[in-house]
Amino acid sequence: GNGPRQYKDKQNISFDDFILEKISDQGIDVLREKVKRLDREEQGFHIYTDKDEYHVAFLCGAFGLNSPLIKDINNVLPAYIAPKVMRTYLAELEIGEKNVQRYFGNTIYTYNIPTRRILYGSVIPKSNFITINLIGKKDLVQNDLHEFIEQSGILSRLPPDFSLKERFCHCSPRITSANAQNAYDDRILLLGDAAYSKFYKNGIESAFITAEKAAQAVFKTGIDRTSLEKGYFSYVKQHIIEDNRYGRFLYFLNDVISRFSFFNMANMQIANSVQFHRSADILRNIFWIMFTGKSPYKEAWKQALNPLLIILFFQYSLRSLYRTILSRVGAFFTGKKTCQAQINPGPLKNGSVVAVVGGGASRMRICDIPKKIGQVKRNVYRCAPL
Repeated sequence: GNGPRQYKDKQNISFDDFILEKISDQGIDVLREKVKRLDREEQGFHIYTDKDEYHVAFLCGAFGLNSPLIKDINNVLPAYIAPKVMRTYLAELEIGEKNVQRYFGNTIYTYNIPTRRILYGSVIPKSNFITINLIGKKDLVQNDLHEFIEQSGILSRLPPDFSLKERFCHCSPRITSANAQNAYDDRILLLGDAAYSKFYKNGIESAFITAEKAAQAVFKTGIDRTSLEKGYFSYVKQHIIEDNRYGRFLYFLNDVISRFSFFNMANMQIANSVQFHRSADILRNIFWIMFTGKSPYKEAWKQALNPLLIILFFQYSLRSLYRTILSRVGAFFTGKKTCQAQINPGPLKNGSVVAVVGGGASRMRICDIPKKIGQVKRNVYRCAPL
């Protein structure tokens, strides 16, 4: 679309429309018609639209994961198996241009938070809005947005009077978790994320890569299946499919690291290190590649194998773990009551449940209370015995 529903600049156009205008300027006919049916013929395909019908010698599918055509393409490409997908969650929150500049500036923020559903999230400032994009391990919903805002700490960056409106612009676009199979055949091939795309990335980059190689194959190699496999699929396999193996392992490691505070602390210390600035640059670049797709995942994997970076990571991790253990052991022997919440809940809100406990069983722990009154698990406190 051309921006959030609340966006008042009518001159703004969507990225899709921008690309179509550029294509039209190059002399390509852009027909704004809805495809109703596709049939294969001996020398090509027959396309039926809501306005006309056409015979073509070659068919290129550039419709993406969110198009209904992904279900209808099997009529002309029967061996095609669509990619495995999951739903992300994208929200546009209007906080005013002054607040955007004051609290976020022109910086894109990426957050790793240790939850069972969210892998990572990003916050992108845009005019009067901030765009929150969440990538998950499962299909994400609006409740995940609330959890992200609470656990990421961005609530402190929002205006004091901020609250999520009942109605705001949001969507749940699909991304691939596994690429398609048999996305090409005689006189036909598919482009973008309906065929092959980078792991946990959108279809724009994939569309450019696959479109370029498809054009070269069609005009230089041939349009039969064997020629397309040689001129199109062989490149895609090497630069997208095989590279995704490195991406999967990097995200797996990142997920493991984000679950343990001492690993997280080690990452932060290295990334902000002045003494070991080269290792800091390497670590920051690894995250930059993972979250932006700037370079192949294989390049990030090679950098992650840097010996000094590995030594520093384990050194800082052991230091952080030692301090954590020492702190807890010291609290145990000194008898100090330490109560540290996983989330800072802030002041009580209307409708909150309050429990006053007294005269009950000896050595009852405060962290037993939320479980007894049915509180959400993520709000449970970690407390020492009374």
